[in-house]
Amino acid sequence: MWEPVAIEFDFEIGSAGIMEDMDFVAVRTCQSHEEATIIQNALQQEGIPCTLDNDHQGGLTGVLAIRILVPSEKKEEADQFLAEHHSD
Repeated sequence: MWEPVAIEFDFEIGSAGIMEDMDFVAVRTCQSHEEATIIQNALQQEGIPCTLDNDHQGGLTGVLAIRILVPSEKKEEADQFLAEHHSD
């Protein structure tokens, strides 16, 4: 298991419009913001860009799932990393 790491990852730096040009796919869903953030940080530390969908669900934690999204070309790498380091 990994520990949370404070990492800033900005998709916009150095590449204008990169978010619009990427096709994102879900690799995991989580019920808590904390779990989603830990997984997001671990993926980013591995050099796999990712973002969270439904991250700002307000008081609906546990009702709406937070999807962890990665670029489609990184899905296989992300799936392999998560299979090795994270169990559902």
